[in-house]
Amino acid sequence: FLDPGRGRALINNLLALFQQIAEGQHRIHIRTERDGAGVGLTLSAAVPGITSESALGPGSALCLDSSRRTVAAHNGTLLLCVDSSQGPSQGVHLRIALPAA
Repeated sequence: FLDPGRGRALINNLLALFQQIAEGQHRIHIRTERDGAGVGLTLSAAVPGITSESALGPGSALCLDSSRRTVAAHNGTLLLCVDSSQGPSQGVHLRIALPAA
């Protein structure tokens, strides 16, 4: 399982990143789930104008690198998708999956 201190830091960093991306103008959707394989966390925000990971803003690269290392150290995965289409899935989507102990 994820160390509680690292887990709090991970979630706080990612929420700060999404608050920065959304700029108070767009909703941030948070979803958690648990199944037999482990736990998952999904964050998404439909923010127009972001076309790539490099366009996420100041500090985002450091936040994502730190998050990826924390998740990898716990044998999990972190996937980030930036969808710049004009459809309903447009925006930034991040998914973390951590295995059960």
